Amino acid sequence: MYQGRYKSILVEKESYLHILSRYIHLNPVRTKQKEKTSLLEKEKYLRNYKWSSLLGYIDDAQRGTFVDYEQVLETYGGENKEGRKEYWKSICYDLSRGIDIKEKIIGGSILGGDIFANWVRDRFLPAKSREIPAVKQLKKYATKEEIIEALCKEVNKRFDEIKEERGTIRQIAMELLYRFGGMKGTEIGEMLGVDYSTVSQGRKRLREKLKGNKNLSKIIKRVETDLSL
Repeated sequence: MYQGRYKSILVEKESYLHILSRYIHLNPVRTKQKEKTSLLEKEKYLRNYKWSSLLGYIDDAQRGTFVDYEQVLETYGGENKEGRKEYWKSICYDLSRGIDIKEKIIGGSILGGDIFANWVRDRFLPAKSREIPAVKQLKKYATKEEIIEALCKEVNKRFDEIKEERGTIRQIAMELLYRFGGMKGTEIGEMLGVDYSTVSQGRKRLREKLKGNKNLSKIIKRVETDLSL
């Protein structure tokens, strides 16, 4: 009853959901009673704190039927032994170094990159509300030219080479144009010289690859960072 008013925020899944998950899982030791205890004591407390979903993220035997663990664990290698191990390592790292998401929340209601925030603004907020100071923080989509330029720079390839390639880099281009450019599948297809189904299947295959390949996620993240500068 002494907590602040209930508040919800929109979260960009690909880049921030796993960070928010870790932040929430540290709440049990973010108290005056626990703040002065050692790291080992905090780790032990978290492993035995039964009112948290953390246990299901780090121990398959304690999974709950109502939690979609894959949404977060895919960032760490998948819903498997290795993914759970990596997630717990990240939790322990956060315990020692700290983690704070407050400064990353845009306009008081969005946790995500500038491009995601702009997508929310343009799609869901009426024109009048965009004059509100908090909403003015939300920036615009990147243009398709900016996205392609950033990707070409990242992978050291020309756009015509990316178009001709039928592999992962072209799939990344599809995902970037969809996610950060706000383009429809048909528009992306026209730009890359393929049909809509190729774009749809390409993005689907990329999502599967991202589950077990952190390097691909890093490429996308670096391009997003470049676009946000």
